[in-house]
Amino acid sequence: MDDGCRWRLPAYLLVASTFFVQGWVVWTDAGSDVHDTPLSAQALEGQAIFRANNCQSCHQLFGAGGYLGPDLTNATRRVPAARYATFLDEGAGAMPAFHLDGPQRDAVWAYLSALDSAGLGVPTLPEGETGPLYADALARWQASGEALPAEVATGAAVATARGCGGCHLSFAPGGAGGAPDLGDAVSRLGAGGVRQVVAGGRGGMPNLVLSDPELDSVVALLTWVDAHQDTLRPSRDLSPLDAPWFAYRDTK
Repeated sequence: MDDGCRWRLPAYLLVASTFFVQGWVVWTDAGSDVHDTPLSAQALEGQAIFRANNCQSCHQLFGAGGYLGPDLTNATRRVPAARYATFLDEGAGAMPAFHLDGPQRDAVWAYLSALDSAGLGVPTLPEGETGPLYADALARWQASGEALPAEVATGAAVATARGCGGCHLSFAPGGAGGAPDLGDAVSRLGAGGVRQVVAGGRGGMPNLVLSDPELDSVVALLTWVDAHQDTLRPSRDLSPLDAPWFAYRDTK
């Protein structure tokens, strides 16, 4: 027996067992992280209808489930209620029609609304880094032993002196007054556009009176950050074990 044949059966059993375990978890809605908010009686009825019609074999909730249809975790904020009723009554694409009566449709909608209202499964914006603009990122870069271009260091000093970090967060939108993330400003506006905004102001941003060398250094800083943002952005440790799944405490 050649090596290919020898490993074929173990490989098949491994793949089959993986799908079996995933199927069991999806079918039972098992998860170690159970949301503390109980479902209403109507939402529990909708959950039962959702399971009875095997919806989870095609759709995901919190990223777990089948992959023939879209994730429904936050469907109620994306799909109008009338469109949802059409989906169930008439089907769409590979989705068959489910002939549910009005109360049943309302119950499933209540279940999906409860999942959505929990705030779980909604991507959260990064918090960003506060303090002087990109100071922590530049410190991490230098701590790794990489040299920092002199013009970039000068641009960071100018940005610190002008208090840019008071409005703009490093690597995150939503600073003071909704100030945008500048990490990709050069990609969005071009170096010339960045220069124009920094020198002339725009919207809630004031006109920064900079000398030509200072302006050059700030543009150099933002150009360099834009080019290295994948390395400079703070990493976030996420574990699949932290996923909220889609189990709720039973009210019974």
